[in-house]
Amino acid sequence: MTAANWLTLVAAVVALLSVVLSYRMNKKQLENANQLALKQIDAAAAETSRRLKAEVLLKNKQSWIKEFRETINELLYLGDPSLDDTRSASDRVEQITPLAHKVDLMLPVGTSHAALARAIAEFADLLSHLTRGPAPPHETKRRLYLASQITTLTREILKSELASVEADL
Repeated sequence: MTAANWLTLVAAVVALLSVVLSYRMNKKQLENANQLALKQIDAAAAETSRRLKAEVLLKNKQSWIKEFRETINELLYLGDPSLDDTRSASDRVEQITPLAHKVDLMLPVGTSHAALARAIAEFADLLSHLTRGPAPPHETKRRLYLASQITTLTREILKSELASVEADL
């Protein structure tokens, strides 16, 4: 073989190797691009799932908060000393007891809110004393103090529940 033929053969082998190497590099780039696209799709799906879950949790928590507030409000209203002369104490006691149970059942499972439960129980107990006659001034003051304590404890519970929702977002 002549030198020109050898050079042509070497050039052909180099060209073939160049094509093969180019093919393998392009194939590897496509595989990497595919993996990256799949990771991006998975990340987008996870983010969408997280947002939907957070939105559902937020809506559920908002309805829980609304119901919890309304129940506490009604409970406090029934114990308001300004109603002592206008509404039957026994009717109010009958209404406040199920509300106290409802509040207790609405509190998050596994979370201790004993202070609120104690304040509500004492509040209801003071209200039940009204069935025996007008409340002495110290009981009225105690009832007002307990109402403010119930409000404060309720705000703390709502604050922690909202914080947990925000943490989920």
